[in-house]
Amino acid sequence: MGAFAVLKKESPFHSIFSEGWVPIFPISQERLRLAGEASPMYVLNLRDCTEFQLQQLSEAVAKTRGGTVEEVRAFLEAERRLPLQISDVVRVEYLGGKQCGLRNSDCGMNC
Repeated sequence: MGAFAVLKKESPFHSIFSEGWVPIFPISQERLRLAGEASPMYVLNLRDCTEFQLQQLSEAVAKTRGGTVEEVRAFLEAERRLPLQISDVVRVEYLGGKQCGLRNSDCGMNC
């Protein structure tokens, strides 16, 4: 079953994906917070992105975080995932209409 985060229009990645829907790895409450991160986040599943989307992501990350587009692209291809801040997300949904089911106190979103 595929999981998707719907990005806010203000997100730097919104325009890269159809209506801001980005593929993410299915989440559980335990996996919402990545080890060592200051705040909970989702993980964008780059395996489900098109070649065009990967190139656009590489350019957007290089612009906002630094580095060359080539360096970022090599990193994304090696990792096949990218952290996605919860503050950039409107909601999370699964194919079939199931929502993430986390309580608001767990992630601060209104799922």
